[in-house]
Amino acid sequence: MAYVRYKIPDETHQILKSVCGKLGLKESELSRIALYEYLKSVKAIERTMHGGITKKLRIRH
Repeated sequence: MAYVRYKIPDETHQILKSVCGKLGLKESELSRIALYEYLKSVKAIERTMHGGITKKLRIRH
């Protein structure tokens, strides 16, 4: 497992906190879900039939 750190504006952080409170999630859980969905949307990863994740595109750092 890896940890992802990021900075967001205070206003965005307040929105994130509010959404987390309404969904009953921790900020880290919501952030992880959002990152995962974003990576799927840009076709960087895809789910396999067995529920695993495969890397689809090579991402350069």
